[in-house]
Amino acid sequence: MSESAETNSIVPKSHKDQKISKKELTALYSKTTASAMAGGLVTPFVGLIAVDMGSKASILAWIQSITNLLSTLLNPLFGKLSDIIGRRLPFVITSSLFWILPYIFLGWITNPIFIILITAAVNILISLGTPSWIALQNSLFPPKVRAKLAGNILIFDSIGRLFTLILTGLLITLALEDTEVQHYIWIPTVIALGISVLSILPLLTIKEPKKRRKEDINGETIKVEKFKECLKNKPFRKFFGVSMIHGFFFAFTWPLIPIVLRHEEFLNGTVLDVSLFNAIYAITAILFLSLGGKLSDKFGRTKLIFLNRLTIVFFPFTFIFVSEIWQLLVAVFFVSSISTLGLPSLTAYLFDIVPEKSGGTYIGLFNMGNGIIQFFGSLTCGYVVDALVPSQGYRLAVIIALAISALGRFLTAFPYLLLKDTTKFPSSFNQYFKKFRQRKIMEPLT
Repeated sequence: MSESAETNSIVPKSHKDQKISKKELTALYSKTTASAMAGGLVTPFVGLIAVDMGSKASILAWIQSITNLLSTLLNPLFGKLSDIIGRRLPFVITSSLFWILPYIFLGWITNPIFIILITAAVNILISLGTPSWIALQNSLFPPKVRAKLAGNILIFDSIGRLFTLILTGLLITLALEDTEVQHYIWIPTVIALGISVLSILPLLTIKEPKKRRKEDINGETIKVEKFKECLKNKPFRKFFGVSMIHGFFFAFTWPLIPIVLRHEEFLNGTVLDVSLFNAIYAITAILFLSLGGKLSDKFGRTKLIFLNRLTIVFFPFTFIFVSEIWQLLVAVFFVSSISTLGLPSLTAYLFDIVPEKSGGTYIGLFNMGNGIIQFFGSLTCGYVVDALVPSQGYRLAVIIALAISALGRFLTAFPYLLLKDTTKFPSSFNQYFKKFRQRKIMEPLT
């Protein structure tokens, strides 16, 4: 089958005249912001509590690895169920209501092993709604502005996280004791639970796309593809493969971030410092995601995806060379600003190559595969550090692990060049630069 034929079978014809209403956009953006606020109140401080308990790198790696694995492991099951039922909202609403509950127990545990168990419960509940939430967006977003709207979702997510990160950092630093994060974590957890409840209210105004477009499906029974049939989709199989290769080293860095930020041999940062660090990502997202989405919808996805993957090589390098918090914040701002331009293209490309009617199945499979490889990436990092500590010392062991991650990210970024856009776009970077050069040549003659 030719690539064009595959593309035609992937994107339904009914999408051509598809529009999304302001009410639907408002509901999606409101839910995104509220959920991000809830997550930003608690999630960034779980690793800090583990560090304050004196956890080894392997424990931190288990916390991150369990997050990677269990937030995605059941995605294919939950995604396929939502495809079979033909409904997305019940899964999204149930997940939104209950995911925060296990965090309530963080304040009373004395062994970091229990943090792993709590994290496991949280991420199973998150995974219940993830494929349905993404599939809902896929069914609502018109293809011509798919990256722009996907970028807007990420912007509203960043706005919610930015607000709560700074609020929580200031609260713990100024009103409470910075060294007593665990004892006060129940306060933001209860607030997050209330916000999670509010986050589902806008969703009640959305009609499921299946009901909204009855005339497009003509009452036909939706046939949900099997998992093995998903991998016969050539663009999906290729994207799935290169993402798996990159995911190991992408996740390799994650357990090291709380160590660099909090441990006394590195930056020895406060909770406010950690909040500002995470806020930088939110700020750059707000500033540059919209531009990245517009560029993607105009020029295509694949070159911007490669830009993102190549740029994030510099994050572990930054952690190696900075010696002050302010240096880290400045460096991360510049690196994140560039890498953010490619983020909408990652989501939009997946939407481009996934059939809408089986979106939950495809997205669930994609998330599960990446979650499994990221599980092993983060876990391997923790044990590499622990193995190096006796001979190299703690600081050098962490630096070596960061260097491994940077090299791995660099080498595995290049397979993304194998991806091809499956839809046509108004322009291309080659056409743009050709016109730009011609304009420069003609300017002296005018």
